[in-house]
Amino acid sequence: MEKIFDHPALKDEKLKWMLSEGLETHPLHQIDPEKSPEKSLAFQEPENDWKFILPFRTDENQALLNALSSGLQSVEFEYTENFYTDLLKLLEGVHPKYIELHFALQRPEQAGKALSDLMKFCKKQKITPGEFTGTLRSNTGSPAGLIDPGLAAQFSGISTLFFSAPHTGVEKKRSFQLTEIFRSLLNTMEHSNEDDAEFLKRSYFRLYLDNDLLADMVKIRAFNLIWALITDETGAGAIKPNLEVAISPGAFGKDPYNNLIAATSLSIGAITSGAGRIYFPHIPLEKTEKLRDPATFSRRMTLNISHILRLESHFNKVVDPLAGSHFFETQATRIAEEAWEKITS
Repeated sequence: MEKIFDHPALKDEKLKWMLSEGLETHPLHQIDPEKSPEKSLAFQEPENDWKFILPFRTDENQALLNALSSGLQSVEFEYTENFYTDLLKLLEGVHPKYIELHFALQRPEQAGKALSDLMKFCKKQKITPGEFTGTLRSNTGSPAGLIDPGLAAQFSGISTLFFSAPHTGVEKKRSFQLTEIFRSLLNTMEHSNEDDAEFLKRSYFRLYLDNDLLADMVKIRAFNLIWALITDETGAGAIKPNLEVAISPGAFGKDPYNNLIAATSLSIGAITSGAGRIYFPHIPLEKTEKLRDPATFSRRMTLNISHILRLESHFNKVVDPLAGSHFFETQATRIAEEAWEKITS
């Protein structure tokens, strides 16, 4: 075995930085350069950029405008019975082509009505339906197949393929969310007439993060390993997953400064592990004489976290930084294998 280097701090004969003869690459990591020269978890992209998703209510048009002017790119809006009029109020002065809109459905069967209301909105505002980008999402199942194909085709930028596992708090098994998500994906894809590659390109996923940073990073890494396996087996090629991670409200406590540190740490973990979108609930803050609008302050802090990580720390300039880490590769492979065994059983 060849010694990598001999640092003065490692003069003790018991401490050596050595290459391990028994270290093998797991099949999930193997790449055949002849068949798939571009295949990599990094997807050969020069930058690893991401988007933050923040939730907004009907009466927060001014707050939305302020957030958009501060760099927000993606918004979640809850679907209600007054969806059409609510949308008019929220998006006053906002053109959909400049922002991702993700509509949270209470039930998958609301998807058809939601698109009908969006069509009414487009006609009133004289907007082309294809200019909308985002998702119709439900945590109780994918609304795919519940919408008139002709209507769905007009909203080509709105995906109804959204896969999310129920958040269980502190998970007994880290593979639980992965198993549920990919089971749902493969089952829906099996009953779809759409080309596998197109189906996977339009699929969106949500994983939940608690306050266990390393375990959550391993979980995201394992997601990417299973995704790479599925795209390889289906012949879809190197497709980057539309992966969104949602920070659980349970990750926050009562101290606002601890919450900001937790939010920043979890964002770093999500970004370095390969998340494309990060969903932020409001950081819990109590109303005080100095802080009269906690929700607005929370959004401002969230956007500042994004700016600091992107513009000052340059996390978006590093692609797949976990590659080659023995800890992450080993743990992620173990979780991926455990989930894959359950998915295929």
